[in-house]
Amino acid sequence: MLVAVYHRLRPGRGADHIDADGRSRMRLGELPVPAHSDLAYILKIQSAPSQADAIAGFEFEFTSYHSIRQLILVNRIVKMVEQFNLFQLDPVYAFSGVTALTGISLLLMLSLTLIVFPLQLASGPVLVMLLGQVALTVAAFVLPLLIVHQRPVAEKRDLLADINKRVTAILSLLHQNLDEYEFGEVSGLNDAISGLIVERDLIHKIPTWPWRAGTLTSFLTAILLPILLFLAQVVLGNWLGG
Repeated sequence: MLVAVYHRLRPGRGADHIDADGRSRMRLGELPVPAHSDLAYILKIQSAPSQADAIAGFEFEFTSYHSIRQLILVNRIVKMVEQFNLFQLDPVYAFSGVTALTGISLLLMLSLTLIVFPLQLASGPVLVMLLGQVALTVAAFVLPLLIVHQRPVAEKRDLLADINKRVTAILSLLHQNLDEYEFGEVSGLNDAISGLIVERDLIHKIPTWPWRAGTLTSFLTAILLPILLFLAQVVLGNWLGG
């Protein structure tokens, strides 16, 4: 999915770039999955205090791996893209779609675990791992987007600096014409300054955070699901136990 995002950020790549794109795909390819033998997992599950502990531990490792993997891949893509177009932000928003999908999937996995092992997961070590899993899931969504966010911010800063430089130059010409009582070009210079101010205001309003409001809302809603499930199970367990 992230390879598709990369190609959306670099449109118009024809047959002459097939080899380059092939190398890009290799650089963006799957990171090696940690090698675990079946025997190692069996021993790990058997040595765990309970199935809940074993599953929570596995999910924590799984979430850690995917969070780090996604961060590395997004960082590679951002470095490989030469320029971000502030007036075509759909490819940039695609990053949040990928990271949100990963985060929501991990949170759904956590929610299913809470449903399957409702009361056993109330133990201290498992609670720590679950909270850590939620934190890692948030990191898997936010940290890659922080990396992406830096590029539109830099692009916006460069565009505004260029506009301010042009405004300064035209103001200098305007002052020169006024000082020399040459009013023939004043109207044109005023129009140029007005156009640059409109452009500057337009660029100021362009958002640089790489997500749409709907994507952020969906992810925040997904975060609440396992938290509410866990709290409901703890309250229900205490009520039934009492």
